[in-house]
Amino acid sequence: MEHQEIDGPGLVDLLRRRAGLVAVVLALCLGGAGGAVLALTPLYSASALVLVDPSRTLLLDPETVGARPAADGVRVESEVEILRSDAVLLDVVIALDLAGDAEFIGPRGWGERLLALLGAGEAAPPQGDVALRTALDGLKQTISVRRRGQTAVIAIEARSRDPHKAARIANGLAAAYIDAQTLAKIEGVLAASAVLDARVELARQAVLRAEAALAGLTEVGSEGEAESAVVPAGFEPGQAGGDGIGGMGNAEARRAVDVARSHYHGLLERSGALSVEAELQIADSRIVSAALAPMAPSFPNTQLILMAAGFIGLGLGVGLALITEHVVGGFSGENQLALVTQLPVVGTVPRQRLAGGIETVADAVIAAPLSPFAEAVRRVRAGIDQHLRRAGSVEAARGTVLVVASAVAGEGKSTLALSLARASAQAGKKTLLIDCDLRDPVIHTLMGLAPGTGLVDYLSGRGGGEALAALACHEPETGLSVVVGAGRPDSATDQLIAGSAFADLIAAAARTFECVVLDTPPVLSVVDGQYVSQYADAVLFVVRWSSTAQAEVRKALARLEQAKNPRALTLGVLNQKTRGKKRHDRTYDIHPHTRQ
Repeated sequence: MEHQEIDGPGLVDLLRRRAGLVAVVLALCLGGAGGAVLALTPLYSASALVLVDPSRTLLLDPETVGARPAADGVRVESEVEILRSDAVLLDVVIALDLAGDAEFIGPRGWGERLLALLGAGEAAPPQGDVALRTALDGLKQTISVRRRGQTAVIAIEARSRDPHKAARIANGLAAAYIDAQTLAKIEGVLAASAVLDARVELARQAVLRAEAALAGLTEVGSEGEAESAVVPAGFEPGQAGGDGIGGMGNAEARRAVDVARSHYHGLLERSGALSVEAELQIADSRIVSAALAPMAPSFPNTQLILMAAGFIGLGLGVGLALITEHVVGGFSGENQLALVTQLPVVGTVPRQRLAGGIETVADAVIAAPLSPFAEAVRRVRAGIDQHLRRAGSVEAARGTVLVVASAVAGEGKSTLALSLARASAQAGKKTLLIDCDLRDPVIHTLMGLAPGTGLVDYLSGRGGGEALAALACHEPETGLSVVVGAGRPDSATDQLIAGSAFADLIAAAARTFECVVLDTPPVLSVVDGQYVSQYADAVLFVVRWSSTAQAEVRKALARLEQAKNPRALTLGVLNQKTRGKKRHDRTYDIHPHTRQ
């Protein structure tokens, strides 16, 4: 079975029909989003910008300033991770006393907030290290540190319920990072200075030994051996004299003293420079834009939330409209009706406007025979004839009995039954229309006939035993014979329909007329239609376009299937379609007299 296609105009018509559903879903989504916005706690965001100089800034060694390593990006990313470290964040917690701030140590998740609101989660605030740790975790959730693109700029963003607190946290984190960087550089210099001081002491000892060796040299004795020299107590480098020393031994000792003294004074000078450098250290990063207190909250973004809710609501509304239309709602196309009901569909009848002297819709078959409505009725009649001819279920000696049924009232079933009967009579067939809706007969009203003796009177015996020919009235314009149902019964009508009088009436009608059309009451409202369906050669099941619920259609068809003649065909038709003309209607002029 071919699935129904949804084109542009069809979708527009669908949305027009389901505009109420779409509007309700959209309103619910927008209302829910608005309620959520009002319930959410506003948060303010403040940002500070820090510029990282990838080179090492040394005031006492200007030549190194601007010397960038190959991996500048790695350096900047490393600084981002340092900014996020617990050590720096803990400094902020302590400096701003966040361990005593309820925003950072109070309930944070929705579950904790709900318990606190209900009073079930009340507990003493954390103290000491627990408070610090709790505040640290809370701070991690409120700050964002990221590198701006491929630049050396780091953005520090802080969020808080208080705009001024957000700015203080962002600036505090930037300042703590700068201080930590400066302190790290100072500690590095001091560590190097401590190592250098140890080397200076070793160099001093070397000088002392060299000078002591030079001062303690004696003249070479008769054996040519030098006496051992001992460094006097309290002897400092430079106190040894050089007078009276001669020979190659003295020259070598003097050179050793000069080398030791030069190395010692170089280390001593470098140690003094490191001491000064430790006092003049500055950070490699600097704050280029301090955070300012924001004027408006950054969360919730009311405009964005409402726009998203609007798109979601519109999408859900359209989706529900499609589901309602094609799954649980009415039928908007022949393919859909055939797919759901598994019935042959003989056509779609458009809605007819009452204009140009047309008093009822069924009058269009007579007053406007070239109208789309009249053409659709003739197409339905032709479809019925074709299915009956292929099925071969009608005996040659009798006429065709067509039962027109519907699931519920308001489907336009009676109007279509009268229109089909008129179209059959206009085609030259001897046709009889019987109004079998004994509870609420309307055929006489549609034809403008005054109430007289009707089917109820005939079946109940109040008609005086009139024959079928006497019971039927005739329409001069079409030659159609009609048995109206005027007159309401005093008891249950199913007894009249199930009686032998009605069976004899239908048998006589099938012998006398070529086509007998039976207009029946709604299947789900009255049981009479099920009794009438057993006389049918074909049941035309009328479904109002985009109105009759699919569940009702399936339920009514199930009842008809159990009650009707097993050999009878069941055909479907869509009625009162409001959509405009199709493409083939626009390309073929059904009013040839209007051609220029």
